[in-house]
Amino acid sequence: MRPTLRAEIDHNIRQFIRDKELLPGDALPSESELAAMFKVSKPTVRESVRRLEVLGHVQVRRGVGLQVGNFDFRHIVDSLPYEYLTTGTVLLDLLEVRAVLEEGFLRRALNRYEPIHLARLQRIVERMEQESQIGEINANTDREFHLALYEPLKNSMVEQVIETFWAVFENARTALALTVNVRSVEDHRRILYEIVAQREDAAVEALHQHFQPAFTDIRSEVERVQEAK
Repeated sequence: MRPTLRAEIDHNIRQFIRDKELLPGDALPSESELAAMFKVSKPTVRESVRRLEVLGHVQVRRGVGLQVGNFDFRHIVDSLPYEYLTTGTVLLDLLEVRAVLEEGFLRRALNRYEPIHLARLQRIVERMEQESQIGEINANTDREFHLALYEPLKNSMVEQVIETFWAVFENARTALALTVNVRSVEDHRRILYEIVAQREDAAVEALHQHFQPAFTDIRSEVERVQEAK
């Protein structure tokens, strides 16, 4: 199948969902009906359905048929090629996007923190301190802190974006054998301190500085790989 036809059928199915204003779980036409609708073969539609299923746009239920899927950014992570996740230059780009997004989200969240949010962040930082005393900080604890930072926004899309970038970065970090910087305990404590003090610029700057060791480590890895060639 030529790439242009593949992309066209993928687009047509997504456009059909939008035009009909279908929601997750709503029924879609069968593969045969879609093939007739788009004037292509049934195998062509089946390939498109498989691709869209991987991305979460469509779900195939045995005995039921095609339905609109419940899109999740994590489907994108699962479909990325291994080479993409282990390239240092790509990882630098991803980290830069993540840092910019998180700094923007933090500014929006700063005037919405309630005592329950701050207490949760404090518990996570205390757990980080305990973990750092016996070894490396658990990556999931770091993930939990960053998700908790934006909990006051009550925006599930923000959570998915953070989860996606975190998952991509962690997959690549593991492949490149980069460790979680022990300094991050102090970094997280400082971020929380500035949030509690309601110093917006200082809190954002603390978050910005938190990302810098990761940039340094990845750049060093990129240089090492380039020198080895």
